[in-house]
Amino acid sequence: MITILGTAHGFIIPRLKEKVKDTIVQRNPGAVCLELDKRRYEALRQRGNPHFQYGDDMRGGMLGAKEVGAELYLVDRDIGETRKRLMSAVRREIHPGEVLGKVVYLLSSAFNLLTRSPGKFISSFEMDPDRYRETLGNLFPFFSRVILGEREDYMAGRIVRVLDKHSQVLVVTGAAHITGLKEKLSRFEVEVIDLVGP
Repeated sequence: MITILGTAHGFIIPRLKEKVKDTIVQRNPGAVCLELDKRRYEALRQRGNPHFQYGDDMRGGMLGAKEVGAELYLVDRDIGETRKRLMSAVRREIHPGEVLGKVVYLLSSAFNLLTRSPGKFISSFEMDPDRYRETLGNLFPFFSRVILGEREDYMAGRIVRVLDKHSQVLVVTGAAHITGLKEKLSRFEVEVIDLVGP
């Protein structure tokens, strides 16, 4: 059984770390998988801040795994490899004449939503993260492929290996990866808990 716990890396969700930890304690899995590689894991462990900061969902995963004695697994591809693949795709696939318009569109849309109505943007993302995934894929297919698709392939493979050792596995990941991971793990029993949506 795989439980996918969908979270938000960058939005301020009150008590996100505690919500993730409490969910793990309630589920009591044998293994907790985090959407982290070793480099990001070490960086999060070294940064102590009592207030919200990026990565509170993953910190909650660490705390929850420790509390229930679950084995902790880092299932994301190395960030350096992802950057290398992204830069290679940019050089191969990007067309300078079209990129400026797309970037301006993305930045202006995000700026308008965040400055005029940040709550609307956040609630919109919460209601339908797949919409933003699709928009990004349409504008920059290479970005969607490298940042989402390839990493989800990698994470799914790692999760399957964890299932060889544990019958109950809980995965803490960003909400944008829920659909991709569900598809790639569809031959297993998968439950989704969404901590981002209403």
